[in-house]
Amino acid sequence: APIAEAHGKILWNHGGSSDEVFAQGWRVLIGGSSPASTYFAGFPGWLREEEPGLERLRVLYSQRGTFAGQVARGLAEAAERGGFRQVALAPCDLAAAEPSRFLDERSEGAPQAIVLVGSYQDEVRVIREHGASLRGVGRIAAVSAGLLAFGDAVGGESEGIIGTSQWEPGCRTQVQAGPDEVWVRSRFRQAFGEEPEYPAVQALGLGVAAAECVHRADDLRDEALREAAAGLDVTTCFGRFRIDRETGRQVGHQPVLVEWRGGRKRVVWPAAGR
Repeated sequence: APIAEAHGKILWNHGGSSDEVFAQGWRVLIGGSSPASTYFAGFPGWLREEEPGLERLRVLYSQRGTFAGQVARGLAEAAERGGFRQVALAPCDLAAAEPSRFLDERSEGAPQAIVLVGSYQDEVRVIREHGASLRGVGRIAAVSAGLLAFGDAVGGESEGIIGTSQWEPGCRTQVQAGPDEVWVRSRFRQAFGEEPEYPAVQALGLGVAAAECVHRADDLRDEALREAAAGLDVTTCFGRFRIDRETGRQVGHQPVLVEWRGGRKRVVWPAAGR
């Protein structure tokens, strides 16, 4: 991003979702996916609807980089707004975490739900090795559970785990620009022999948004494309695209929550995606 800024070249960013990236004042950065702080924003409200008496939440998050901390803080803020009585943020090294890190309070203050926020490999290791202990707490959620590969990696331990996903099949039906979901999934299966994961669709969605900016600006200069992107509000196969005019941060797109049941994941929030 600093190099792109120095040369005045637009950086179409589909993967770097840490909120910190968009707080640097870079005018050339355009985000296509939901920021990290919104990943689990819907989780506390959904959880209270499912289990009204649940009010204690613990978030274990990696201290490597800024992404995990942003996810954790966004979740904590949403939980506090949602009326959770106790929200504990616990920075830790998930790669070396032991069960006592999750279950060190066998009292009135013990967590009723635990959320893991770290690398895919670290979260999978924790679920594989400590899944049984975690289930003694209550609800379990993990960022990595939004991926199809998660189910294969942890097997039966995936049952009931909540994940967050930028995109799931069937959630985006009213496409205004670019190919629809049916076309995307069909072509992806033809090319790769498997269903697309959300990272593939979010990359395509941003490409469609970029093409729409070219069409509307009728100009390939970076200044014109940045101005077109600032005013663009459109739905692609990935979902809604709308950025903050000043920072380039994605504000229109909404993540979804999925739950693993019977070896498959299903959308549980928002209700429109079920």
